[in-house]
Amino acid sequence: MGGPSNSSADSMGSSSASAPAQGGQVDDATLQKAAKAYVKVKQIVHQDKQANSGANAQPATQSDKLNAVRNEGLDPQQYNQIIQMVQNDPQLQQKFAAYVNQNGGDAD
Repeated sequence: MGGPSNSSADSMGSSSASAPAQGGQVDDATLQKAAKAYVKVKQIVHQDKQANSGANAQPATQSDKLNAVRNEGLDPQQYNQIIQMVQNDPQLQQKFAAYVNQNGGDAD
């Protein structure tokens, strides 16, 4: 029947010790990785908008963005979890914004 999938349990078991805990905490190292990935994803999207400002613009490919996240050593699910946590926690938001700024991006 429609029970919960095991995909989240599997990814938590195979990920590193720096994975965000279910309690909503994320360590600084992981937050920094997510900030670097965030800056790269934004750059991909920004470059894509500039290159494709015509009528038949192609959006940045999902794989480009996924590769940017994976290059920082993060699982895409983990990255999305961290972004969600940041959006819901003002203190985490400030810390994340500082890391984004350190990596040459601007948090918005």
